[in-house]
Amino acid sequence: MIELFNYLSRNTTKDEFKEILNIVTDDIKFNNISFEKITKFKNLADLCQATYKLVTRKDMLWIKVCTSCGYSAWSLKYDVKCSKCGGISKCQNTR
Repeated sequence: MIELFNYLSRNTTKDEFKEILNIVTDDIKFNNISFEKITKFKNLADLCQATYKLVTRKDMLWIKVCTSCGYSAWSLKYDVKCSKCGGISKCQNTR
C-alpha cells in the first residue's frame, strides 16, 4: 500500500495528489462504507489508478468539434482530422 501512495505522490503535483486522495476517499465512503463492505487492496489500487488517470488526464476522452462542418466526435487521440469532411478539429477535454 505504501508503494502505491509513494508512486502517486512522486508522479503527481501536490494538488493532484490531494485531489486523488479526496476522490478515492469519497468513493470508498459512498460505495463501501455506506453499504458496510470491506475495501480490498486490489479494489483500492484499481480505484487509485483510475483516479490518477482522470486527474492527470491520462487516457482521457477528448471531444473534437470540426471548425468546418461542426461535426463532433470522441477519441482518445488529441489531434485528428474530421471523419466527416477532413477539416480541422479543435479538441476539448471532457473533464
